[in-house]
Amino acid sequence: MRLCRSVLIVLLAMGSGACNDLTDFTPRIAGTYEYVATGSLNRRGTLIIEDWDARTARFDGTFLYQTLSGQSVGGRLVGAFISEDRIWFRFLTEPQLTHEADFNFNAALGEVFFQGLIYESAGATFSLRLR
Repeated sequence: MRLCRSVLIVLLAMGSGACNDLTDFTPRIAGTYEYVATGSLNRRGTLIIEDWDARTARFDGTFLYQTLSGQSVGGRLVGAFISEDRIWFRFLTEPQLTHEADFNFNAALGEVFFQGLIYESAGATFSLRLR
C-alpha cells in the first residue's frame, strides 16, 4: 500500500509539471493597448498588459477607461491565453464580466460575457489594438 501511494504521488508530481504545454506557443502580449467596447458597454480607454512570466499562459495588467457619461474607471486586470490565439481577461472591479477574444498580431476582437451559473453574452463587443 505504501509503494502504491509513493508511485501515485510521483505520477501526480510529474503530471503537474507537464500540464502547461500551451505556454510554448503563446505570442508576446505585454504592451499598452487601446480598448474600445461597444453595445451594452460603451467605453474607451487604455489597458497596460504585463507578462511577468513568459513560461505561463497567465498575464496581469492595469486599465483605465471612460464611459459615455464621462465617468473614469480604473484598476487591475487578470487574464490568460485559452489557446495560442485566444485570450480571456477580467477587470477586478467587474468580476461578473469576462472578456474573451481572438488575439492576432497585437490586436484582439471579442465579446464580453456575464459569468455566473451560466456563461451568457453581455451584449457587448470589444477591440484591443497595440499602441
